[in-house]
Amino acid sequence: MVVTSIHAYTRKVRTLKFTLPLLGTVVVAAMVIYAALNDTRQNFTLQFSSVGQNDAGQTTMSKPHLQGVDANGQPYNIQAEEGVQTARDRLLLKGINGDITLKDGRWLNLQAKAGKADMAQKTLGLDGGVHVYSDIAYEFHTDAATIRMETATVESELPVYGQGPFGTLKADRFTMNWHSKQAVFTGNVHVVLFR
Repeated sequence: MVVTSIHAYTRKVRTLKFTLPLLGTVVVAAMVIYAALNDTRQNFTLQFSSVGQNDAGQTTMSKPHLQGVDANGQPYNIQAEEGVQTARDRLLLKGINGDITLKDGRWLNLQAKAGKADMAQKTLGLDGGVHVYSDIAYEFHTDAATIRMETATVESELPVYGQGPFGTLKADRFTMNWHSKQAVFTGNVHVVLFR
């Protein structure tokens, strides 16, 4: 009977030796992230399902979710499978899926394998294959792109392929602005129109 109590107590002590420092790390990391991201000059929030630390001592997040409003008051969401905070205002993201709802009710969706979010600059650099879709059946694909929330643009200096109800398009680079609802394609632009 006494031996069982000693074993139970020893098990509790071992568990607390592991969980208390881990809990402290999580609380401190959450406070640092909250303070960094809730600066009153920024109009977005970051949520995540869990937080921890990697071997390099960087804060890691499971399922980070950035929500905000762009300069025209249009809401956007950027979700990822995982994130790593590499500096006060910077995150590395994997498995990105983002969307924005335009004032007229239309939406754009963006997907990428990886990205780098810079909260101070309000930019998201994407790579590993970037795919942009609209609710009116247009889609564009490139290897890398940059989203600039302040100017409401998605741009790429790499070849792009697009298609939609009008036909197909290939170009060396592009810039899309969701406020003006315009896309500009430059460099070896090739368009095939459907009849």
